[in-house]
Amino acid sequence: MMPCAYRFPRQIAQVAGGDFILTLPVRTQQMALEADLPRECRIDEPVPADVIARLMKVGEFVRAYEPDGLSEREFITYGGVQKVLSQFVESGWAFLEEYGSTRKSTRWT
Repeated sequence: MMPCAYRFPRQIAQVAGGDFILTLPVRTQQMALEADLPRECRIDEPVPADVIARLMKVGEFVRAYEPDGLSEREFITYGGVQKVLSQFVESGWAFLEEYGSTRKSTRWT
């Protein structure tokens, strides 16, 4: 699992104790270290029922949350997946296209 879109230290702290590796931008890592949040396992704490109830009113959440909400074929067209993919392409891949080359990407022009 490669979680994306962490923007605040508390978001990182909420998954503490999970059996996965986080890939974080340096800026986000530094924010988490500077926040000096408690070092405690939180991954097994249940999400409050009222929060889940509110989220279940959002169609995109339901599709991702329910075991049969998305088929394997639908996953690639899911809004959250599309957003992450476009961010990787636009903010990361363009720079890799240029790395070590005299060629400049026209992606930003």
